Amino acid sequence: SVVLVNSTVYEAVFDRTGYVALDVPATDIAVEVGNIMTASMVMIGAYAAFTGLVGLPALRQAVADSLPSYRQNHVELNVKALEAGFDAAPENAAPAWATVAV
Repeated sequence: SVVLVNSTVYEAVFDRTGYVALDVPATDIAVEVGNIMTASMVMIGAYAAFTGLVGLPALRQAVADSLPSYRQNHVELNVKALEAGFDAAPENAAPAWATVAV
């Protein structure tokens, strides 16, 4: 199982046995990007990179497609947060998709 921890706000120690864990200072990164409210987008980007579950281009498009017209002014900030989170994690360190030898 994969666990991402927002290390900016969660400082406790927990048993990581059985987990592939990654500490991401998501709140700090969100502040650097321009808005603390984007911490969840940072975590989504980091999770996507860490697991390879979905590519960054698809995430970018999903943000643009999912925000209603009256929220389109938030697309750029949310995409920046996704990209920052993606850059904060090692790519495919905990692959979501099993590889099968043929």
